Order: sequence, then C-alpha cells, then structure tokens
Amino acid sequence: MALLQSLIILRLFLALILGAILGFEHGRFYRPAGIKVHVLVSIGAAMVTLLAIDSATIDLGMVILGILVAVGLLGVGIILNVKNHLHGVTSAVSLWIVGLIGIAAGVGQYLLALIVTFVAFIVLEIKPSKKR
Repeated sequence: MALLQSLIILRLFLALILGAILGFEHGRFYRPAGIKVHVLVSIGAAMVTLLAIDSATIDLGMVILGILVAVGLLGVGIILNVKNHLHGVTSAVSLWIVGLIGIAAGVGQYLLALIVTFVAFIVLEIKPSKKR
C-alpha cells in the first residue's frame, strides 16, 4: 500500500514536533538525552514504521518490536549505577516513550501520539525529589 507523500510528510513532521517537545522538556532538567536525541529517536521510529507500512512483505508487528528493542538498548546505555544509585532511568524511559510516539505517528494514530506526549510532558514536569 503506497502512502501519499503528503501523508508521509505529515506523519514525520508530527513525530519530529512531538519528539522535540519531550526532548526540550526533558533537557531542561536532565542531561543524558536532550532534544536532539529525542527528535532522532522519534523520527527514526516513524520512518521505519512508514517503510514497513509501505512494504507488502514486511511484518509491521516485527518492525515495531525491533524498534522497541533497539530504543530499549539505547536506554540501557544511558543508565548508570553509581554507588547503588541509578542515574539516567528517566532519560531511558523518555526515549522509549518517544520511540512509541514515533511509531504512533508513523501508523497514523495522531490522537494517541498527542495524548501520550501530553501525559509524558506532565510527568516530566514533576520536579525530581530531593535525595534522602
């Protein structure tokens, strides 16, 4: 099924904007993954999803699984264990959510992508608690 170029552009642009929103918000408090990484993960996930949709021979479910595993591995590389305290978990989860948002945008689930972005934005607004 060939997608219209305008639809492809819309989906990639939505992934870019939503990834940038979360990347900007996350980057205000945390450093491991900022706006660039969030945007690249989001549009990368959307692009691979769009490629799978456009191909008659590629299983979309397997592509989505591959994206989630790849982004999860990227997140594992961000998490550090320093003196029994984990650092970078929020960055890793934020990237995983951005990957999901990119997938949602790629398959045309605009409302889902917007709602998840809104909820994640609110969660990222919560200030980190003071260390005990």
